[in-house]
Amino acid sequence: MARKSSSYLRQAYDSQVNRWVRQDYWGAIGTPVDLASLLEKIESETPHSDTTPRCGQVIQTGCCVRLLDLQTEETYLVELCEPEHAQPERGKISILSPLGSRLLGLRKNSLAEITLLRSRLRFLVIEILAPGHDPDQ
Repeated sequence: MARKSSSYLRQAYDSQVNRWVRQDYWGAIGTPVDLASLLEKIESETPHSDTTPRCGQVIQTGCCVRLLDLQTEETYLVELCEPEHAQPERGKISILSPLGSRLLGLRKNSLAEITLLRSRLRFLVIEILAPGHDPDQ
């Protein structure tokens, strides 16, 4: 659907997501198709009237997710967050990271695959928890 006004371009340019992408995340996102997919996921998850994430059914920014590494059979608890709040060593991963961008929009029992340094990593979504769940548990 074509838009008649170009004012949405200015809004998109000034958006928080655009600022993240313009900083230093180009290398982490991958191809233009990956970027378009990520932007679509972020836009579709953002409720315009309520900013509280609704975790439980679908993974969104702010959700804690329990993952099973299918190669090592280890479990991990991670929280998806905005790039400026990312602390990977504490289990807080950016939605712009390879794993974070793959997790957005997934449901329980879904598979997230990423390729990192020519290795394919596969994670199974075991549980989607409410925001603020302690990743150290």
